[in-house]
Amino acid sequence: MLRRKIMNDLIAWKSNANHKCLLIKGQRQVGKTFIIREFSKTYKNSLYIDFNADENTSRIFDMDLNIDRIITSLKILYPHATIEPKSTLIIFDEIQMCPRARLSLKYFTMDGRYDVIASGSLLDVNIKIKNDNEHSILPVGYEEHLHMRGLDFEEFLWAKGYSEKQVELLKNAIRTKQKLDEPLMNAFNNCFNEFMMVGGMPESVYSYVTENNIETVRLILNNISNTFLEDVSKYSSDTDALKIRKCYQSIPLQLSETYKKFMWSRIDSSGSKSGSRKYADAIFRNRKLLQRHYGSFSACIYTTRSITIQSVSVRYRNAREHDGSKSNAIYSAAGSKF
Repeated sequence: MLRRKIMNDLIAWKSNANHKCLLIKGQRQVGKTFIIREFSKTYKNSLYIDFNADENTSRIFDMDLNIDRIITSLKILYPHATIEPKSTLIIFDEIQMCPRARLSLKYFTMDGRYDVIASGSLLDVNIKIKNDNEHSILPVGYEEHLHMRGLDFEEFLWAKGYSEKQVELLKNAIRTKQKLDEPLMNAFNNCFNEFMMVGGMPESVYSYVTENNIETVRLILNNISNTFLEDVSKYSSDTDALKIRKCYQSIPLQLSETYKKFMWSRIDSSGSKSGSRKYADAIFRNRKLLQRHYGSFSACIYTTRSITIQSVSVRYRNAREHDGSKSNAIYSAAGSKF
């Protein structure tokens, strides 16, 4: 199991006697479902519901949102689950597929007998759902939010087997720009280079630390990248999807050139302002999909190995040219990754 910082946030949420229902947002495949299910083990009872896979459960919320009725219906649909007040965690996964379940969080919070954690990757994106008359109604003031991202460099070091004391040594050195011994510097430098190739997606990190096979990691990252493109095609118009795909595929080509600079006008080699405008407009129209689902458009290219290597090599080279020191170059490149 990969250690994640968000687990501390979940424990703090549970410890707060006045907590509300919790909504965890984040791009696909950053480990939301896994970490929530691991956290559910701290409860006596738990019930996991995936609205993307179970339409029958979604129909429970088509009626009134009375909590007693909902709990009774859930007990019938899930006869092997134990749902008791004050000792049960209910998990609503892919809650964007059932807007009225999202609305029910208000009434679960007001009721207070059951802890509820909801998660979703496409929240705030316009998804076509049957009977979606209340899609825009949100339980404002009745839910707490957490945003989950991929592993940062510190979490990557934990996955590699480094202790908190060892990681803290590196963090203090970065904060104070204190020079580390050359063997330590080389070890952390190698880890950082690995992190830049592997990325922060839990599946790729776990594969790397268990198998140490970069080709397997590359296949995993390519699959994640393809998932992004599939979602763009699914939730954007055909015209916009084509433009976004061209933007995405143009990034590694442009960053591999001398100036390491992405320009809209160079996507289709036209070099015209009108050409750049049509691509930028497609990104703007679909900004909720690109921001909510992936954090930012640049975050999705984080999963593409060639781009990751280019971006860190530019940061490293620029830092070293400015400072002249290998140690401080690593500090500059790695400092924002904790």
